[in-house]
Amino acid sequence: MTASRVLHDGGQTPPSFMKDLPASESQIIPIATLIDELKNDNMAVRLASVRKLGDIARALGPERTRNELIPYLNEFIEDEDDVLVALAEQVPKLVDYIGGVEFGHVLFAPLETIAAVEEPAVRDKAIESVVKVASMLSREQIIDHFLPLIERLAMGEWFTSRAACCPLFVVAYRALAKTLDVDGQRCSLLLQLFAKLCADDTPMVRRAASCNLGDLCHAVDTKLFTGILYPCFVALAKDDQDSVRLLSVESCVKIGAILNKTDIDQILLPILLTSFEDKSWRVRYMAADKIIDLCKPFEPAVIRGPIVDAFIKLLQDPEPEVRTVASSKVALFSEHLDRSLIMTKVMPVVRDLASDASQYVRAALATAVMGLSKFINRDDFYDSILPLFLLLLRDPVADVRLNIISRLDGTRDLVGMDLFTNSLLPAIVELASDSNWRVRLAIIENVPLIAERLGSSFFEDHLQNLSMSWMCDPVFSVRTAATKNLTRFTRIFGPEWSAKFVVPRVVEMISNPHYLYRMNAMTAVIELASVLNAGIVTQSLLPAVLKLADDSVANVRFNVAKFLKAVSEHLSPQMIESAAMPVLKKLSADDDVDVRYYADVTIQEFNSRSRQDDVVMTD
Repeated sequence: MTASRVLHDGGQTPPSFMKDLPASESQIIPIATLIDELKNDNMAVRLASVRKLGDIARALGPERTRNELIPYLNEFIEDEDDVLVALAEQVPKLVDYIGGVEFGHVLFAPLETIAAVEEPAVRDKAIESVVKVASMLSREQIIDHFLPLIERLAMGEWFTSRAACCPLFVVAYRALAKTLDVDGQRCSLLLQLFAKLCADDTPMVRRAASCNLGDLCHAVDTKLFTGILYPCFVALAKDDQDSVRLLSVESCVKIGAILNKTDIDQILLPILLTSFEDKSWRVRYMAADKIIDLCKPFEPAVIRGPIVDAFIKLLQDPEPEVRTVASSKVALFSEHLDRSLIMTKVMPVVRDLASDASQYVRAALATAVMGLSKFINRDDFYDSILPLFLLLLRDPVADVRLNIISRLDGTRDLVGMDLFTNSLLPAIVELASDSNWRVRLAIIENVPLIAERLGSSFFEDHLQNLSMSWMCDPVFSVRTAATKNLTRFTRIFGPEWSAKFVVPRVVEMISNPHYLYRMNAMTAVIELASVLNAGIVTQSLLPAVLKLADDSVANVRFNVAKFLKAVSEHLSPQMIESAAMPVLKKLSADDDVDVRYYADVTIQEFNSRSRQDDVVMTD
């Protein structure tokens, strides 16, 4: 069935470019099929055909693609969103099939149509493609085609086109600035058109303008900013819609980069302080979230004056969402403060936040409170930070405990052995059996850091039994982490220490009646093999492991083979022949396929090593 017949049967008029397709039969059929599929009832078929527009354009040739295919694509405006997104993605790729960049502006037509649809994701993709096309164009094409496109969208009847075009202004301005006098008339007219969008009756358009204002301000010179864009910035910052005002907070960061010190204090600071006290919690939330970036343009004196007071208010905000995000920034913000301000202004509020009614506030504070210790002395830490640390460590909410435990390493250089023993150790022991396995896991991951800081004697007296008990935890992830810790302890304290305090406990677990514990012990010995010397491996671990070759559980048996492979470097040829190979040959005949596989792999490893040794001896 021909393409014309398919479209005709569907009640549609075949497009003109289906006439006079290439004469070759091998080309006519697939191209005609692709054209048919552009209007197929099945969306998946249409989508696949749209993604092959390049093939259609190649068959039609540049002139017919420009004059017939591109206009035909405008008929897709009523299609599904997924098809429109795919179409917008493909259009810029057609530039090579329409005669090159000199005809690139022709591609604006379908993209302009797609940019006016209701779905934001579709509009965004269309605008993204418009930017790609515009980046290829010459100065004349920018003036003759890109600027009129922006004007049509900006003056469109529906808000969708007006909102969609906002990201294009900075692209157009930068293109004009490269080719014309920056103070030229076109630049000024372009910014005036953008200013109209900033004052649009529709909040969605003002939001889009506010979202792109910062980038545009960063691109223009100070004169144009002061004359045209600054009034827009002020108006948007005072907009009656909080969704518009909160976006002006982000603009402050980029605008601050183009202002001098005087303008920053006189123009930016008042707007910023107003945002900190905005009646909408969403605006205050945005201000708290961006507080670190917002501080960058200001001198330290300004930050330590009105801005720190505003930040303290955010920490005390009536809305828990605002307090939460502000609490997470407390350590980073304190980098701008001196010790006196931290102790007199920040710490009193932080103490209250540690007992906040919202668990999310406490959880956020737990991620940041230890960061304050970098800016205060040891006495301040003992008096102010440590009590909060212990309080959060015993919080009833698991996420709070988890967050503070994750920052346990921050206490290493501040807490002495006596204080650790009397204050932190009881809390750690208590959390070692926490009902939430993630809390137990966090404790486990921090124990090696504590051990390294406080030494082997302290570890043996206070943490050794605790660390070994985690090997029998009911949660696999906890057992695995505990197993890996044994290797870390061995690296910290040495193989001889491990042979005395770790290896005997692991060997004892190898004969545990519970197969999960035997499995965990096998995992441990495989890990330990990489950090122990040959004497310890062959004298302490090897005899115990070989006994498990007759274990009733297949997973335990194949771990015996994996262990032998892991310790192959520690075994002499005589030991391989007399002790390892008999066990491996037995395992290679095991009923379980996995056991046979790992046994065969290890046998191959030993045989390969034996051949290498023979070559060396021959040489």
